[in-house]
Amino acid sequence: MFFSRLLLYLQKGFDMEITKVSKDAFAVFAACARTRQYFGISVDPVARGQYKFVWAFKISKDQAVKEGFDRQQVKGAISVDPGFNFCPHCGGQEFVQCGNCGKFFCYYEGASSCPHCGQRIGQITTANEFSFGGGGF
Repeated sequence: MFFSRLLLYLQKGFDMEITKVSKDAFAVFAACARTRQYFGISVDPVARGQYKFVWAFKISKDQAVKEGFDRQQVKGAISVDPGFNFCPHCGGQEFVQCGNCGKFFCYYEGASSCPHCGQRIGQITTANEFSFGGGGF
């Protein structure tokens, strides 16, 4: 099973304010591979097919569904805002898209399965573009 990896690194050592987002910003649903807890990611469309991760935050699955995070889709290139805080549960700075269910989750070396569907993590490839949504709990 192939998993796509998005390597995202944060420059630390300076204080930053949360970036203001456009009126088109939305949130998607993700999970932490280490804790198996859910979180949301604020996403700001930069241009057609280009998205910026702005902020990650803890949220329950029920609340995410109520807010409609499960209906949002990201298809294209992803960059991160300089103030992006990464996984709010474990601080992980890599994200993976599951090759089985297509969902997004933070990844750490040694993670063995997708926290959404339980698929065993096999080979991981690096990708420049992603297509994922938050639905299908």
